[in-house]
Amino acid sequence: MWFLHDKGPFNAKEFFCMVEGLSMKPINLRMIEAFRTVYMAGTTSAASEILNMTQPAVSRHIMALEERVGFALFNRDARRLKPTPEAMMMVDLAHSVHGEVERFSQVAEGVRTLQRGHLRILANTTMARGLVPGALSKFQDTYKNVSVSVDIMIKNEMAQRVAAQQFDIALINLPFDYPADRKVEFAPLDGVAIVPRGHPLAELETISAEDFQDYPFISLALGIGGRELVDEAFVRAKVTRNILTEVQTRTLCCDFVAAGLGVAVVDPAVACATESLGIEIRPFTPRIQYDFGIIYPIVSIPSQSARAFEACANAEMTRLLTRFQSDK
Repeated sequence: MWFLHDKGPFNAKEFFCMVEGLSMKPINLRMIEAFRTVYMAGTTSAASEILNMTQPAVSRHIMALEERVGFALFNRDARRLKPTPEAMMMVDLAHSVHGEVERFSQVAEGVRTLQRGHLRILANTTMARGLVPGALSKFQDTYKNVSVSVDIMIKNEMAQRVAAQQFDIALINLPFDYPADRKVEFAPLDGVAIVPRGHPLAELETISAEDFQDYPFISLALGIGGRELVDEAFVRAKVTRNILTEVQTRTLCCDFVAAGLGVAVVDPAVACATESLGIEIRPFTPRIQYDFGIIYPIVSIPSQSARAFEACANAEMTRLLTRFQSDK
C-alpha cells in the first residue's frame, strides 16, 4: 500500500514508522483498533459494543493515540465523531494492521491444531523403509495440510545432520549417543527369518539358526549396524553360515531373498515392508533384539507436529509387535 506526501510516495511500513516516530511513547494495537472501530461505527458507544470494552476506555485509547501522533483524528459534535482528513489518510493503514493481526491469529490457530506447518523427518534406511511409510500414512490421514520432508541417510550422515540439529524428529537405531531427555525408545523388536516364497523352510512355524546352515545366507557387510547382532546369534547357536552374499542394507537383504538368492535374518519392520516382493517371514531363534527410537533437537522443544508423528510411529511399532507376538 502506498501513500503520498510532499516528498513523494511512501509505503505503509514507512508511514507507520514516521507516525510512531513523532512520539517517544509507543502506539499499541488497542489504540489502532479503537481508532479503526470508531472510524467505522461513528461513535464511541457503538465502538465500545463492538470491541467489548467500556465507552470511557475507547475514548481513552483515541485520546492517547491523538497524543502520540500529534494531531486530531476526529472532530467531535453532539451526535457523531467525524474523521479528520488526517484520519482518512491513516484508516487504510489501520485496516491493514487489523488484517495482519487477524492473519496472525489464523496462522497460530492452524499451527495449534496442526492444520498447517512443515515437519522435517530424518530416518535411517531401515526405518525409512520399515516404519516411516505406515506412520506417515496415519499422520497425513489426520493432518492433511502439514507438509513433510523425509531425508534418508546412512549412519555417518545421520550423525552429521543430528549434530547440525537440522530436523524436527529423527528415527534411529539404538544405541545412539544423545541426551536422554531428547530421546524416546520404542519397545524392542525381535529379529525374524526371511526366505523366498515357496522355500522349504516356509513350511516351518519358527525357523532356527540350525535350519539355515544348509542354505546360502545373505548377510550385511562387516561394519554395517546390525551385522554383529546376527553374527552373535549364530555363534550362540554354534552354527556356521554359508555366507555367499554381503550387502549394505537390510532392505537389500530382503530384495535379494525375494530374488531367490538365499535366506536372511532382519528386523520385522523392514521385512514387513518388503513382504509383497515375494518373501516369507517367520519368527527366528535364538532371539535377536533390534532397538529403535526417536530423537528430538536439543536446541528447541519438540513441535506439536513432531509429537503427533511420534504417536503415529508408536502406533505402527505396536502393530508390528502385535503381529509377531501373535505368531510366536
